[in-house]
This record gives sequence, structure tokens and C-alpha cells, in this order.
Amino acid sequence: MRRTRDETPARLTQREESILLLVLSEKRYGLEILDALGLVEQMPLGSLYVTLQRMERKGLIESAWEENTDPHRAARRRYYWATPTGVDAVRRAEAVRNALGRVRA
Repeated sequence: MRRTRDETPARLTQREESILLLVLSEKRYGLEILDALGLVEQMPLGSLYVTLQRMERKGLIESAWEENTDPHRAARRRYYWATPTGVDAVRRAEAVRNALGRVRA
């Protein structure tokens, strides 16, 4: 039986958490995310988009195509931002990490 995202809090991979932290406060496009993660040389852009699509299915992020108003730039950009579910997931992950730190100390 498959659970919906409303029934179970989303689990985050390390990559998902890193992406969410980048898009919490501002909208970002794919290559900008990859660059901010420092993975431009190590991770194919296609792999990032697979992760972003999975995060959208989980309800962690949303996205939209920009309106391209710059005639010198041919490609439109798809911008991503965190949803309330994504914000909650990051907060839960931080709380777990903090609790584990107190247990280990």
C-alpha cells in the first residue's frame, strides 16, 4: 500500500536537504543550485533534475518557468522554491541532528 505525502513526513536524503536549504529563502534555477552545492564538475545536470522532480513529487519544492524578458538569453530557466512541507522537513531533520548531538555528547 502506497502512502501519500499527507500521511507520512517526507524523509530527506542529504542531497535533498542541501537543496532545500538553498531554496528556503530564495528561488533558484538548476545550474545555480548545482553551482551553490559545489557540484558543477562532479554531478551531471540531468541527475540534479531527477532529484528536483522527485522532490516535487514529495511536495518538498515547487517550480515554475520564468518569463524570459532578456532578449540576449535564449534559454528560459525553471526556478525552484521550498514548500511549507519542505520547510517542515528541514526543521525536522535539524531537530533530529541536534537531538543526536546531545545524545552523543
